[in-house]
Amino acid sequence: MISVIIPAYNEENCLAELFLRTKATMDGLEEEFEFIIVDDGSTDGTAAVALSLVDEYRQVVYIQHRRNFGKSAALMRGFEAARGCFIVMMDADLQDHPEDIPDLVAPLRGEVDLVNGWRSERKDTGRKRFVSSVYNKLVTQLLGTRLHDINCGIKAMRRDVCQSLQLTGDLHRLIPAIAQIQGFKVTEVKVRHADRRHGASRYPLLRYRGILDLIALVGLRGLQASPLHFFTKISLVFWLSAVVAAIAWAATGRWLSHETPVIRVISPLLGAFSWWLVMVGTMLPVLGFYMEVSMFRTPNDAWRGSAVRRVVRNGDSADR
Repeated sequence: MISVIIPAYNEENCLAELFLRTKATMDGLEEEFEFIIVDDGSTDGTAAVALSLVDEYRQVVYIQHRRNFGKSAALMRGFEAARGCFIVMMDADLQDHPEDIPDLVAPLRGEVDLVNGWRSERKDTGRKRFVSSVYNKLVTQLLGTRLHDINCGIKAMRRDVCQSLQLTGDLHRLIPAIAQIQGFKVTEVKVRHADRRHGASRYPLLRYRGILDLIALVGLRGLQASPLHFFTKISLVFWLSAVVAAIAWAATGRWLSHETPVIRVISPLLGAFSWWLVMVGTMLPVLGFYMEVSMFRTPNDAWRGSAVRRVVRNGDSADR
């Protein structure tokens, strides 16, 4: 079975067409599927449209949030409800083509765990394309995830991938990177992209939280490998900054014979700042060592479980 998860916020004009096109695609595949609509606190007629689809089609499942919790929360509810071996997530605005689902699912029947869509010909404004391009480059530089369009709304993954995800904030933008960090095999497939016909984007393109989540994920990746190494590297930055601040402090000291009100203010601030940098730079490796010891005492069983693809013992009939 394929589970298609649709996070929806005020999408009453799109849901019926999206389901019918998805159903036609699945019927062509002769594949059993379920169509899970997660209504993220819509204030229009989304609920009425979804309930009418539930009444008419056995494949439709409707989940309604009490209020708007955001796309990450909507996807997590969909993942929890999904029963399929393969999970497809797709936006409700008809910009993604459900007809591309077969191309996204096909690699999952091999060794691939997650397939990310790549809107090679985006039908968005120049501002959206520019911001997306910058974000993709940041992700590539900071996380090493070499995808052209990490924030593409349409993706397909194996069930064990979505079960390993814990999405909060705006982490839905980084699902492929999270999966790759956990050891899953990720690839991308070109998909079509349509102009938005109804309304405007319900989820903002890129807020400061998306950048903060990216920074947090960089930190978590480092901590997952070795907290001591991670914090020691950061401490070097603080020590180098302390050296620069100390040199500047010494330089202002030479000018005190020509003291000005500005130098009287800057000099003590530079001195205090350099000492603060030294203290933080000294404390960070200690913190890393403490966390390293804590990891040995309390193994992270959840992380270790998500890192394992399979366990095969002698006599097992599982495919190798």
